[in-house]
Amino acid sequence: GFAGPAAIYQSACTAARRKAALPWYKILISGFMAGVYIAVGGTVATRTAGDLLGFSSPTSIYPLPGLQRFIFGGLFPVGLMLVIFHGAELWTGNTMMCIFHLLNFDRKKEKFSSVVLGWCKNWFWCYIGNFCGSVAFAFFCCYLTGLYDADPVKSYVMTIAYNKSTTAFYKLFFRAIGCNWLVCLAVLGALAADDIGSKIGAIWFPIQTFATIGYEHSIANMFFCPLGLMLGANTTFWMWLGNNLVSVTLGNLVGAMLFVGLTYPFLHGTWSFQSAAPVAASPSAEKDKEHAAGETKAAPSPAPATSDLHEDPHEDHAPITPNPLISQPASPAPALATSAAPSASTTSAPSLVSAPSL
Repeated sequence: GFAGPAAIYQSACTAARRKAALPWYKILISGFMAGVYIAVGGTVATRTAGDLLGFSSPTSIYPLPGLQRFIFGGLFPVGLMLVIFHGAELWTGNTMMCIFHLLNFDRKKEKFSSVVLGWCKNWFWCYIGNFCGSVAFAFFCCYLTGLYDADPVKSYVMTIAYNKSTTAFYKLFFRAIGCNWLVCLAVLGALAADDIGSKIGAIWFPIQTFATIGYEHSIANMFFCPLGLMLGANTTFWMWLGNNLVSVTLGNLVGAMLFVGLTYPFLHGTWSFQSAAPVAASPSAEKDKEHAAGETKAAPSPAPATSDLHEDPHEDHAPITPNPLISQPASPAPALATSAAPSASTTSAPSLVSAPSL
């Protein structure tokens, strides 16, 4: 089966509460593993796409560049699949989860300040873990192993690092918005699926799309750029850090929070809350209405008020004087009130019972 948008949003809110409650050391270790998994996807993508015939230097013209981008994009989603299937903490997806939690936290059990602090903790340690995992994999599993010692894959990675470090800040920023927009949709699509095959499809298409287009992912760049620098790319660490990582991180943040984190609850969360509100409130409301209906049938209010007018000798009212002129016209009053009372309960009770069906 495949869940709809409202059910996806509720599942994401549940996952967000769990993420915010994780201790810092678990976030750090899980973030480290997520950085490694993204680096694995980057490795298989560059080792395959970069080894296409004809690509031997940063200035060479290689045949079928579209095919090379498509192969790169088709293999890179392996990283996010590993992240989701094994429950790792990826910063780019958690930026969306944060907004979901802030807009849907339990006000009876959670404080807004504690939710904010929980997500500040998550973002910080997750980002640090992603960085350490990506750079560690690039150094120990790619650079030291000699997998990129020869062309064309060496030149291919060096070109990627150079282009990412020297592209204009605003271009990287807007590319990053588009990237994390699609990444968050892939994460939500995985929540919608029940079986492993459907989850693979839900992840593969959005990630393949952004990678083939050439959008910018901050955690992936923590692998590509350091590896290119290790191989001797014509750029510097500070150029990558100041120009690429800052702009792409900010763009990823805007793409997740604005275009998914806010729009998804507005389009689907509000509707689900309105439709679910009567269902959630119906048990207590039904009991209150049945109780009120029972009191109306058991003790009609007009009848006792009229009978007390003649039965209580201690009431300080004028009608208690045994004047025939007053008592004769007042004697039919109980019968009139008694006959009127059932009609009031008969007419009011159905409206109380039928109210939930409206």
